[in-house]
Amino acid sequence: MRMPTTTSSVITTNAIYEKGLLRPMIQLPFMEASEVTLTIRVSSRDVLDDLTDWESIEEAGKTADGSLTIEQVRCLTASIPGNMADEILSSRQERF
Repeated sequence: MRMPTTTSSVITTNAIYEKGLLRPMIQLPFMEASEVTLTIRVSSRDVLDDLTDWESIEEAGKTADGSLTIEQVRCLTASIPGNMADEILSSRQERF
């Protein structure tokens, strides 16, 4: 019976996820059908995409008419009492 080896090496490369498979950006030095262990770190762009509240953005896009300038928006929101961030977080918590 052959004992498993404990020798390991580390190769760090980027990969693209397409059609259910990870495609490394470099050619890997493995024989066909070699078994490897993967550690996957998602890029910050993907993490930010996951954290984006796309539902709110889509809803805002439906009601926006584009006629207000940024200065008008600033004037209108300046009169709202309290902290806008707290209001946004509160509304999100109600949805989830």
